[in-house]
Amino acid sequence: MKDKGHRVSKPMPSLTLISFDLCPFVQRSAILLRHKGLDFIRQDIDLASKPEWFTAISPRGKVPVLTFSEREEVLFESLVILEYLDEAYGQPLHSSDLIEKARDRALMSFSDDFIMSSYRLGIAEHEEDAKREAKRLNGLFAHVEDSIHGNFFKDHFSMIDIACAPGLQRAYWSHGISPDLGIFENRPKTLAWAQSLEEHLAVVQSIDSGLRDRYTRYLQGDRTPTHQTESSWLGLQAG
Repeated sequence: MKDKGHRVSKPMPSLTLISFDLCPFVQRSAILLRHKGLDFIRQDIDLASKPEWFTAISPRGKVPVLTFSEREEVLFESLVILEYLDEAYGQPLHSSDLIEKARDRALMSFSDDFIMSSYRLGIAEHEEDAKREAKRLNGLFAHVEDSIHGNFFKDHFSMIDIACAPGLQRAYWSHGISPDLGIFENRPKTLAWAQSLEEHLAVVQSIDSGLRDRYTRYLQGDRTPTHQTESSWLGLQAG
Protein backbone atom coordinates (compact mmCIF):
# COMPACT_ATOMS: atom_id res chain seq x y z
CA MET A 1 0.00 0.00 0.00
CA LYS A 2 1.41 3.36 -0.97
CA ASP A 3 1.87 6.10 1.55
CA LYS A 4 -0.23 8.87 0.03
CA GLY A 5 1.05 11.37 2.53
CA HIS A 6 4.64 11.08 1.35
CA ARG A 7 5.66 12.66 -1.92
CA VAL A 8 9.08 12.54 -3.46
CA SER A 9 9.79 15.95 -4.94
CA LYS A 10 11.56 16.00 -8.27
CA PRO A 11 14.87 17.84 -7.99
CA MET A 12 15.00 21.16 -9.75
CA PRO A 13 17.36 21.33 -12.73
CA SER A 14 20.61 23.08 -11.98
CA LEU A 15 20.98 26.39 -13.78
CA THR A 16 24.05 27.64 -15.63
CA LEU A 17 24.36 31.31 -16.46
CA ILE A 18 26.74 31.77 -19.38
CA SER A 19 28.31 35.15 -19.01
CA PHE A 20 31.11 37.67 -19.28
CA ASP A 21 32.29 39.26 -16.05
CA LEU A 22 31.59 42.92 -16.93
CA CYS A 23 28.30 42.43 -18.76
CA PRO A 24 25.46 44.44 -17.17
CA PHE A 25 22.86 42.27 -18.92
CA VAL A 26 24.31 39.16 -17.29
CA GLN A 27 24.30 40.94 -13.95
CA ARG A 28 20.52 41.37 -14.15
CA SER A 29 20.03 37.62 -14.17
CA ALA A 30 22.56 37.09 -11.38
CA ILE A 31 20.77 39.65 -9.18
CA LEU A 32 17.44 37.85 -9.52
CA LEU A 33 19.04 34.45 -8.96
CA ARG A 34 20.68 35.72 -5.78
CA HIS A 35 17.55 37.50 -4.57
CA LYS A 36 15.49 34.31 -4.94
CA GLY A 37 18.18 32.22 -3.31
CA LEU A 38 18.66 29.96 -6.33
CA ASP A 39 21.77 27.89 -6.83
CA PHE A 40 23.45 28.39 -10.17
CA ILE A 41 26.74 27.98 -11.94
CA ARG A 42 28.27 31.00 -13.64
CA GLN A 43 30.33 30.14 -16.71
CA ASP A 44 32.31 33.03 -18.16
CA ILE A 45 33.37 32.93 -21.80
CA ASP A 46 35.70 35.04 -23.91
CA LEU A 47 33.49 37.14 -26.17
CA ALA A 48 36.47 37.87 -28.42
CA SER A 49 36.87 34.15 -29.11
CA LYS A 50 33.46 32.60 -28.69
CA PRO A 51 33.39 28.82 -28.36
CA GLU A 52 31.53 26.96 -31.09
CA TRP A 53 29.15 25.41 -28.58
CA PHE A 54 28.17 28.93 -27.47
CA THR A 55 27.45 30.28 -30.96
CA ALA A 56 25.36 27.17 -31.58
CA ILE A 57 22.99 28.00 -28.70
CA SER A 58 23.10 31.82 -28.76
CA PRO A 59 21.69 32.98 -32.11
CA ARG A 60 22.75 36.59 -31.49
CA GLY A 61 26.13 35.65 -30.08
CA LYS A 62 25.43 37.54 -26.87
CA VAL A 63 25.32 36.81 -23.17
CA PRO A 64 23.52 36.01 -20.97
CA VAL A 65 22.35 32.54 -21.87
CA LEU A 66 20.62 30.32 -19.32
CA THR A 67 20.90 26.54 -19.62
CA PHE A 68 19.34 23.70 -17.63
CA SER A 69 21.08 20.52 -16.54
CA GLU A 70 18.10 18.25 -17.22
CA ARG A 71 16.71 19.88 -20.34
CA GLU A 72 17.97 20.70 -23.80
CA GLU A 73 16.29 24.10 -23.93
CA VAL A 74 18.25 27.30 -23.53
CA LEU A 75 17.05 30.83 -22.91
CA PHE A 76 18.69 33.98 -24.26
CA GLU A 77 17.99 37.73 -23.93
CA SER A 78 18.29 39.14 -20.42
CA LEU A 79 14.72 40.42 -19.96
CA VAL A 80 13.28 37.12 -21.18
CA ILE A 81 15.46 35.27 -18.68
CA LEU A 82 14.30 37.61 -15.91
CA GLU A 83 10.64 36.99 -16.72
CA TYR A 84 11.15 33.23 -16.76
CA LEU A 85 13.02 33.16 -13.44
CA ASP A 86 10.43 35.38 -11.80
CA GLU A 87 7.52 33.20 -12.91
CA ALA A 88 9.22 29.83 -12.36
CA TYR A 89 10.72 30.27 -8.91
CA GLY A 90 9.33 31.63 -5.67
CA GLN A 91 7.02 34.55 -5.11
CA PRO A 92 6.63 36.67 -8.27
CA LEU A 93 8.11 40.15 -8.01
CA HIS A 94 5.84 41.63 -10.65
CA SER A 95 2.60 43.31 -9.63
CA SER A 96 -0.58 41.32 -10.24
CA ASP A 97 -2.19 44.47 -11.67
CA LEU A 98 -1.91 44.14 -15.45
CA ILE A 99 -1.57 47.85 -16.19
CA GLU A 100 1.08 48.29 -13.51
CA LYS A 101 2.91 45.19 -14.72
CA ALA A 102 2.87 46.44 -18.32
CA ARG A 103 4.11 49.87 -17.24
CA ASP A 104 6.90 48.29 -15.23
CA ARG A 105 7.92 46.09 -18.16
CA ALA A 106 8.10 49.19 -20.35
CA LEU A 107 10.53 50.83 -17.91
CA MET A 108 12.55 47.61 -17.74
CA SER A 109 12.90 47.73 -21.52
CA PHE A 110 13.74 51.44 -21.36
CA SER A 111 16.59 50.65 -18.98
CA ASP A 112 18.44 49.09 -21.93
CA ASP A 113 18.84 52.64 -23.26
CA PHE A 114 20.65 53.97 -20.21
CA ILE A 115 22.72 50.81 -19.88
CA MET A 116 24.05 51.45 -23.37
CA SER A 117 24.41 55.18 -22.75
CA SER A 118 26.46 54.42 -19.62
CA TYR A 119 28.64 52.13 -21.73
CA ARG A 120 29.22 54.79 -24.41
CA LEU A 121 30.05 57.33 -21.72
CA GLY A 122 32.59 54.98 -20.20
CA ILE A 123 34.47 54.32 -23.44
CA ALA A 124 34.31 57.88 -24.86
CA GLU A 125 37.83 58.84 -25.92
CA HIS A 126 37.47 62.62 -25.70
CA GLU A 127 36.06 64.99 -23.12
CA GLU A 128 33.50 66.50 -25.50
CA ASP A 129 32.21 63.02 -26.36
CA ALA A 130 31.93 62.12 -22.68
CA LYS A 131 30.07 65.35 -21.93
CA ARG A 132 27.70 64.75 -24.84
CA GLU A 133 26.90 61.24 -23.64
CA ALA A 134 26.55 62.39 -20.03
CA LYS A 135 23.99 64.95 -21.19
CA ARG A 136 22.12 62.25 -23.05
CA LEU A 137 22.21 60.00 -20.01
CA ASN A 138 20.89 62.79 -17.83
CA GLY A 139 18.06 63.26 -20.31
CA LEU A 140 17.18 59.57 -20.11
CA PHE A 141 17.17 59.84 -16.33
CA ALA A 142 14.53 62.56 -16.60
CA HIS A 143 12.03 59.85 -17.50
CA VAL A 144 13.32 57.66 -14.68
CA GLU A 145 12.95 60.55 -12.22
CA ASP A 146 9.33 61.05 -13.27
CA SER A 147 8.62 57.31 -13.10
CA ILE A 148 9.86 56.65 -9.57
CA HIS A 149 6.93 55.70 -7.38
CA GLY A 150 6.20 53.73 -4.25
CA ASN A 151 6.22 50.33 -5.91
CA PHE A 152 9.97 50.33 -6.22
CA PHE A 153 12.98 52.20 -4.92
CA LYS A 154 11.51 52.37 -1.38
CA ASP A 155 8.89 49.78 -0.52
CA HIS A 156 10.24 46.50 -1.86
CA PHE A 157 12.80 45.04 -4.21
CA SER A 158 11.15 44.70 -7.61
CA MET A 159 11.76 43.57 -11.15
CA ILE A 160 12.42 47.20 -12.06
CA ASP A 161 15.17 47.41 -9.46
CA ILE A 162 16.75 44.28 -10.93
CA ALA A 163 16.53 45.40 -14.55
CA CYS A 164 17.78 48.93 -13.87
CA ALA A 165 20.46 48.20 -11.26
CA PRO A 166 23.41 47.50 -13.62
CA GLY A 167 22.89 50.65 -15.69
CA LEU A 168 22.34 52.84 -12.64
CA GLN A 169 25.35 51.28 -10.96
CA ARG A 170 27.70 52.06 -13.84
CA ALA A 171 26.33 55.58 -14.14
CA TYR A 172 26.90 55.99 -10.40
CA TRP A 173 30.50 54.81 -10.76
CA SER A 174 31.06 57.28 -13.59
CA HIS A 175 29.52 60.01 -11.44
CA GLY A 176 31.98 59.12 -8.69
CA ILE A 177 34.88 59.54 -11.10
CA SER A 178 33.68 62.84 -12.59
CA PRO A 179 30.77 64.53 -10.75
CA ASP A 180 31.17 67.59 -12.97
CA LEU A 181 29.68 65.63 -15.88
CA GLY A 182 26.29 66.23 -14.28
CA ILE A 183 24.97 62.74 -14.91
CA PHE A 184 22.49 63.03 -12.03
CA GLU A 185 22.02 66.80 -12.16
CA ASN A 186 18.43 67.62 -11.13
CA ARG A 187 17.79 63.89 -10.70
CA PRO A 188 17.96 63.49 -6.89
CA LYS A 189 15.56 60.54 -6.70
CA THR A 190 17.42 58.67 -9.41
CA LEU A 191 20.75 59.29 -7.65
CA ALA A 192 19.29 58.10 -4.34
CA TRP A 193 17.94 55.02 -6.09
CA ALA A 194 21.36 54.26 -7.60
CA GLN A 195 22.98 54.64 -4.18
CA SER A 196 20.47 52.31 -2.52
CA LEU A 197 20.90 49.65 -5.20
CA GLU A 198 24.68 49.82 -4.78
CA GLU A 199 24.18 48.61 -1.21
CA HIS A 200 21.43 46.04 -1.78
CA LEU A 201 22.56 42.53 -0.78
CA ALA A 202 21.38 40.82 -3.98
CA VAL A 203 23.22 43.41 -6.09
CA VAL A 204 26.38 43.07 -4.02
CA GLN A 205 26.25 39.27 -4.19
CA SER A 206 25.51 39.19 -7.91
CA ILE A 207 29.03 40.16 -8.90
CA ASP A 208 32.59 39.77 -7.80
CA SER A 209 33.45 42.09 -4.95
CA GLY A 210 36.07 43.73 -7.14
CA LEU A 211 33.80 44.58 -10.06
CA ARG A 212 33.98 48.34 -9.53
CA ASP A 213 37.78 48.20 -9.66
CA ARG A 214 37.60 45.86 -12.66
CA TYR A 215 35.29 48.34 -14.41
CA THR A 216 37.71 51.18 -13.67
CA ARG A 217 40.59 49.17 -15.14
CA TYR A 218 38.42 48.56 -18.19
CA LEU A 219 37.99 52.32 -18.61
CA GLN A 220 41.74 52.69 -18.22
CA GLY A 221 42.42 50.36 -21.12
CA ASP A 222 42.67 46.93 -19.54
CA ARG A 223 42.34 44.38 -22.40
CA THR A 224 38.76 43.22 -22.78
CA PRO A 225 36.72 41.32 -25.37
CA THR A 226 36.38 44.62 -27.25
CA HIS A 227 40.19 44.74 -27.51
CA GLN A 228 40.29 48.24 -26.06
CA THR A 229 43.94 48.99 -25.25
CA GLU A 230 43.95 52.73 -24.55
CA SER A 231 42.35 54.58 -21.68
CA SER A 232 39.07 56.37 -22.27
CA TRP A 233 38.67 59.98 -21.15
CA LEU A 234 36.85 58.84 -18.03
CA GLY A 235 39.57 56.26 -17.39
CA LEU A 236 42.16 59.05 -17.41
CA GLN A 237 40.10 60.96 -14.85
CA ALA A 238 40.07 57.88 -12.64
CA GLY A 239 43.87 58.11 -12.45
